Amino acid sequence: MNQNELVEQITATVPLLEAHGLDITKNFYKKLFQAHPALQNVFNMSHQRSGIQPLALAQSVLAYAKNIENPMALSKAIELIAHKHVSVGVTPEQYPIVGKFLLEAIKDTLSLDDDHPALNAWGIAFQGLAEVFIQVESDLRQKQGWSEDFIPFKVEKTVDESEQVRSFYLSPVSGDVPKFAPGQYISLKLDAKPYTLTRQYSLSHKWNPEFLRISVKREQINEHKGQGSHTLHESIKEGDEILCSRPSGEFILNPHRDSTPVFLSAGIGLTPLISMAQQLDSLDHNYMFIHADRNWSSVPKILLNDLKEKPTIFLEEDSNEKETLKGYMNLESIKDSLPQDAEYYICGPKVFMKAQVDFLKSRGVPSDHINFEYFSSFEGDLN
Repeated sequence: MNQNELVEQITATVPLLEAHGLDITKNFYKKLFQAHPALQNVFNMSHQRSGIQPLALAQSVLAYAKNIENPMALSKAIELIAHKHVSVGVTPEQYPIVGKFLLEAIKDTLSLDDDHPALNAWGIAFQGLAEVFIQVESDLRQKQGWSEDFIPFKVEKTVDESEQVRSFYLSPVSGDVPKFAPGQYISLKLDAKPYTLTRQYSLSHKWNPEFLRISVKREQINEHKGQGSHTLHESIKEGDEILCSRPSGEFILNPHRDSTPVFLSAGIGLTPLISMAQQLDSLDHNYMFIHADRNWSSVPKILLNDLKEKPTIFLEEDSNEKETLKGYMNLESIKDSLPQDAEYYICGPKVFMKAQVDFLKSRGVPSDHINFEYFSSFEGDLN
């Protein structure tokens, strides 16, 4: 199959992917986990149950199909996903397994014959994409310098930062604390029967030769408890050992900007921004930190104690604190205090981030001055 034929066949599947993409990815994960149940230790099974992961994969496959003539248009998204793959320990040997079951899911869901040219095209296209990911991930591993994807760390200290947030100070059992860029995250392997959970947590402190720090909110939506956060809060104590990945992630401070950083966070989304702001404190660089939370008791102490610059805080509920603002974050109400040359870093719930991005764009802020932490598919809806 030549390149023109491949492009023609992949492009012809776009309407089918738009109509049936989610069915394909649900079918894919079902087949994958039935044949390789151990991979449930790699994937976030909470995201499987909620449908987040199948939807993200469906959007990713669709985006790849739409960009099949120029897949490197997705280079930024590929880099982001590669960082996550390295963080959770995805290996080159797993790509053929994924490719096999993805093709089977496409064939079964769309009722295609075994020799359908679209299946051949997708096999070739997936192999090409897998080779790109394998190379990017290899480069990341070499750059980070670890021989293993996970190494043991000791929990040196835990600190309750609010009613629901606890900080964990981690130091390697052997060797040095790894260097990282403020804003990056680590993965932890947590024992939660019947699976090993692999969860990502942003580093909430700038690099320190003694420890890595994560600050974790005990997550709960109605009756559903976040497995990772509850395992950490309820089972991990000072003195315990835990397996930790190398730091990863692309949501970092831009070192080449002369503009003033403005950090916009909501809830536990402040964690990577705290690390960034601390780095700027050490450089005596000006910045502005704006945070939104439910009430005063839910504001983590790291926001109040760890920064030189005093944060602006919006609280949804009434507060007796005189220097807080009432309601959801409303940049319009403080627009006169925002720096003219600002570069924005945004992290929090998806709805919160979209509201801030939409406001900034309506005010004429260039897209390349708006940065946000958003792990999803190739096609994010915040761009």
